[in-house]
Amino acid sequence: MVLTAPRAPEGYELWRNDTGAWELHPEVDPAWPWTDGRRHLVDCIETGAEPVILPEHAFHALEIMLAAQACGPRRSPTRGSAPAATSPTSSI
Repeated sequence: MVLTAPRAPEGYELWRNDTGAWELHPEVDPAWPWTDGRRHLVDCIETGAEPVILPEHAFHALEIMLAAQACGPRRSPTRGSAPAATSPTSSI
């Protein structure tokens, strides 16, 4: 969970089952330009370079978000109960 969206993240919270509580973890490099991915993507489009992050990574991040969303109403962790997503690259 990003604590300060839409501004620059100041850290994240991590749920710990062993303690039954959220742990706050501060940003390790507050000076890092967290929006740099956008600049990298534009550079790749302009130069034809291969992006560092591929569509498969974005799809996996979506799977994680859907699984987290599925856990929300029950407020309990779950495995494999997220709505099925269709890979954006499966038809390519």
